[in-house]
Amino acid sequence: MTIIRRSDAHEPNAPVAGEQRPSGPQVWRNVFNSPAEAEDALGCWTPLMEVFQDKDGVRLELEMPGMDRDDIVVDIDGGILSVSGERKEPADSDGTRVIRTERCYGSFCRSFSLSNQIDGDGIEAHMDKGMLTLRLPFREDGKPRQIEVKP
Repeated sequence: MTIIRRSDAHEPNAPVAGEQRPSGPQVWRNVFNSPAEAEDALGCWTPLMEVFQDKDGVRLELEMPGMDRDDIVVDIDGGILSVSGERKEPADSDGTRVIRTERCYGSFCRSFSLSNQIDGDGIEAHMDKGMLTLRLPFREDGKPRQIEVKP
């Protein structure tokens, strides 16, 4: 059973409607040169995520290296959970310039349609060492339970 579904416009590696993707050697260059070039070809930066489920609910872990909790907004509206923010490029402080980067910067937004099994009021978010963890508990009436068979 699906508990949550991604509802943003596209998967990171899937073409967007109407998008023209390079073919042949250009595709391989973007794949093998650097992650930043591949993401730049897609025109987006999206934190990588893993989803876990146990008997108590669902846990989302989003990788956000270099970001502080103040850079992230987590909200819920009408059964849609959204995580958004911006990873900013470091400012030049002494005239030093970047000659190559493999990091991606910019704004992002991930949105998820919540199942009616999720208790929206019980959702918690924690940030530790660049990892955002969201705990989405199941509603008490939505948790699996055993039903006694009576004589």
